[in-house]
Amino acid sequence: MLVVWSPKISFANKKVRHSISCLRLTIALCFVCHFTYAMAAPHKNSEIENSLGTNPVAVYKELALKIKQVSSNHEKLELLYQMILARAEIGKLDIEDELNESIILAQQLGDDYKRCLLQIFHYKILSSKTDIDQEFNAKNLAETCSGELNDPNLQVDFAWVEGGIAQNRGSITQAINSYNKAYEISKKNQLLRKTFISLIYLSRASAYTNSLVPAGEYLDEAETLFKQRPMLHDSGILEYTKGSYYLASNKLALAQEHTLNTIKIGQKYNNEYGLISAYFQLAQIASQQHKIKETFDNLELAQEIALRHADNNWLVELFTFQAQLGLQTHELDRVSTLIAKTKEILKTKDNPLINSRLAAIESRYFAATQNYEQAYRLQQKSIQLQYKAFKNQNDRNLKEMAYRFNFEHQQTENALLQEQNRAQQLELEKQQSKQRLHLLVGVLLILLLLFSIHAYRRETRIKKQMTKLALTDELTGASNRRHIFETLTNEIERAKRYQFPLTISVIDLDHFKKVNDSYGHHVGDKVLKHFAETCQQHLRSDDNFGRIGGEEWLFIFPHTDPEKSLQVCNRIKKSLAETIVNPMAQSVTISLGVTALQINDDIESIIHRADLALYQAKNSGRDRAIVR
Repeated sequence: MLVVWSPKISFANKKVRHSISCLRLTIALCFVCHFTYAMAAPHKNSEIENSLGTNPVAVYKELALKIKQVSSNHEKLELLYQMILARAEIGKLDIEDELNESIILAQQLGDDYKRCLLQIFHYKILSSKTDIDQEFNAKNLAETCSGELNDPNLQVDFAWVEGGIAQNRGSITQAINSYNKAYEISKKNQLLRKTFISLIYLSRASAYTNSLVPAGEYLDEAETLFKQRPMLHDSGILEYTKGSYYLASNKLALAQEHTLNTIKIGQKYNNEYGLISAYFQLAQIASQQHKIKETFDNLELAQEIALRHADNNWLVELFTFQAQLGLQTHELDRVSTLIAKTKEILKTKDNPLINSRLAAIESRYFAATQNYEQAYRLQQKSIQLQYKAFKNQNDRNLKEMAYRFNFEHQQTENALLQEQNRAQQLELEKQQSKQRLHLLVGVLLILLLLFSIHAYRRETRIKKQMTKLALTDELTGASNRRHIFETLTNEIERAKRYQFPLTISVIDLDHFKKVNDSYGHHVGDKVLKHFAETCQQHLRSDDNFGRIGGEEWLFIFPHTDPEKSLQVCNRIKKSLAETIVNPMAQSVTISLGVTALQINDDIESIIHRADLALYQAKNSGRDRAIVR
């Protein structure tokens, strides 16, 4: 079974929720996204590969014995590959030697598919290390090979790994983008299981950001796919994800039902790593139901399995959670024991964020024993460690930028060096044969001229792009706030000078915030683009419009009185009403305020009057126009 957890956890105590969610981000590599099944080649359906999810520990031991008996390099590569998957499935990521050996062996055997698969996995493993150079080299190799082979399976695998790394580092939007890319590739190429897994990832990531509506939609689609092609491992994945979703939705009875189903599946197939996740989720549900004894019982069941496999990441998670609960129930002896056990595990790990959370728990423990001096010192230590964690992240970001800069700079230097070498070669050829001198000079002049033309065209193109970016709204292509205000200022001066009518309108999209909250910002962006395209279809060549706020727009109608400009606005309004926008399954309505230029108006006064008309339209029930 895929090793997973609930993307959004609700605890009875807010402090417990905050502490646990922060701790998760630090150990997410082992729990959020395991790609074992997904990364298996679709044409490899061996018994070993199919059994990885049910008992990866036993599989790893079996493979370790088999690899000593094989003589064929092809068999050795396959067994090494399966060992890497099995070891990663049980959370053991110290597999760089096996990975490097497998990549070299795949390259020697000409197995480009397996080599690329291993390079993608290598990138995933290196993302948990501190060497950013190695990580980016691995990423470049993985991305390059998946693109060159043009294989949808590899492209999906890379997108999954990229999304998992982004989610581990708290970049949920970037993670959703990567998972969505994997979903689109899988669906386009009819890769049913990869589509299923992509939907599972999308559901969890969406629920993690409290976007429960899209999370539920992704989950429903995943369940539909599962019914078309039910698989042994996927039943556990689906049931666990349902439990996680209902827990995030605070539907505890349903969450409990699906989590218990997960446990039954895990027990049936002896999937102990899946059982740890399920018992932990069941403890979270019990905590929400204020069933303290049941919470501790489930945590102890999970702890027993984690101890059996010496899984320190899970043990830290479980000990910390139990300590938080112990503080709530004032079982201070238990809390003291759990803190000591957690310290013992973490003494060899330099992870400021985890140690910060532990110091915060220990501070609360000493406060409960009325040792306020020690509690204060530990709270200070927690703050210092948290600052160190954020500093480490900032340092990593700076290193990442420096790496990118150095990488691009090195490429430029290499290109320049190649140019210098070519120039030296030309000079040598000129010295060897004077008869070719004029020809070479002519060639160089032509090259110089072409380079100058290219540079001039490139500079012109960049200037045009910069000008366009400075004047337009990046999302919709309409004028931006500064440009539309400059246009209005010029039109006011022109209308007064030549004494022709000028009308403006301020338009607001009705209930736009509700669209963003209900369907997400990507749907909100779609609505804005749809509105801008509709406006461009109905406006005259002399008319101008631009985006001046989130969903607020300014329209300028030169040589037009309010009545005629209102006709144009009503055409836009009607066109919007006749078009259904998905996934909202409804049309867009607008409210607008219209006003004409008066003799003493300046830009502030005319916009103010249009705003007042807009507010009147909105207060009158929206979806209407008011002329003022």
